[in-house]
Amino acid sequence: MLCSEPDARSAGSPSRWKEIPILKRIILLRRRPGLTRAEMLHYWQHTHAPLAMQYPEWFESTQRYTQNHLGGQLAGAPFDFDGMVESWQRPAGAVGRSFPDTEAYRTVVGPDERMFVDRASSLLFFVNEQVLAPRVAPAKVLTFVARSPGIAADDFASRWLQKGDVCAGGHVRNLVVPGSMRVIGAPDAPLPFTIDGIEERRYGSEGEAAKAIAAEHGRQARGAGPAQALATIIAREVTLYDRDLAARQQ
Repeated sequence: MLCSEPDARSAGSPSRWKEIPILKRIILLRRRPGLTRAEMLHYWQHTHAPLAMQYPEWFESTQRYTQNHLGGQLAGAPFDFDGMVESWQRPAGAVGRSFPDTEAYRTVVGPDERMFVDRASSLLFFVNEQVLAPRVAPAKVLTFVARSPGIAADDFASRWLQKGDVCAGGHVRNLVVPGSMRVIGAPDAPLPFTIDGIEERRYGSEGEAAKAIAAEHGRQARGAGPAQALATIIAREVTLYDRDLAARQQ
């Protein structure tokens, strides 16, 4: 897919996102010791997700739910997470309660997470999502970034959101809400590292994605910017629920 400069009208700002009554939650998952990646991903998609989705309370608080099965790494340091949840949540005030507050989660769904997830090394955080171009192309690439040394949080947000080209096949930037990241199994534990943003780009094929990422990293090596890429990874996306799509199909 060809890329173009971002349209300032679509770039938006963090202050505008605060008006949108949907919370986007990210969970980076590591598999339970003793499981292969394939076993963990199969259980997550075909056993755990259907288990959660049998409860009406799950649908009350969920706007959209996507699993990302992390695969081939294209660039960066080793990134040993196996999956990433993207969950667009309706605020608890709009539905009365969030799913983790329900008895179904406490007694059934939560305990089942331990069947395939290492909670002590999995991370949860919230993001503000900025859609630069609609998601249309099939090959999804995720780049996890951290602020460059000396860049303040506010400066990073404004500069990173306006930075670079926009991929016509789909381009989304997710700005991590400061202070929201925690270890799932130990909320007060120190974090192993910091992620300040996640960039999602879409390409026509994984081969096309690999070429584009290689060229981009060559450009980054020649000049400093507001963000440092930690890792760039191919993700197989599995969208299990989309409230808006379901409504259009009725």
